[in-house]
Amino acid sequence: MYYDDDELDGALLALPLEPLPDGLRASIMSAVAVLPRPILTVWETVGVGVILALATWLSLLFVSSGNGAGSWFAAALDLLGRFLVSPATLVWVAVGLGAALCLSLASIPRRAPAKS
Repeated sequence: MYYDDDELDGALLALPLEPLPDGLRASIMSAVAVLPRPILTVWETVGVGVILALATWLSLLFVSSGNGAGSWFAAALDLLGRFLVSPATLVWVAVGLGAALCLSLASIPRRAPAKS
């Protein structure tokens, strides 16, 4: 039984230990570290962007045409905009974003596949 930290440190340093194997740190880091992967590939992101751009262009073309359907569409967009900017909707968006942030910070990372 040791009552002195210096004596215990000396005893631990006097132990005959084997040298660490080469690549030990790299193998531990590869087993523990998880590299984040993007949700969408580059082509999927480009595709979503193109679809959104076309939808925006078509809706603006439809609204600016001046016929009855365009004015109905403009009124529907106005109503949707008023709904999306209402305080209740903004509170729910804030709650959802907060929950997503908490879950992303508290989630358990996946382990990298074991190398054999």
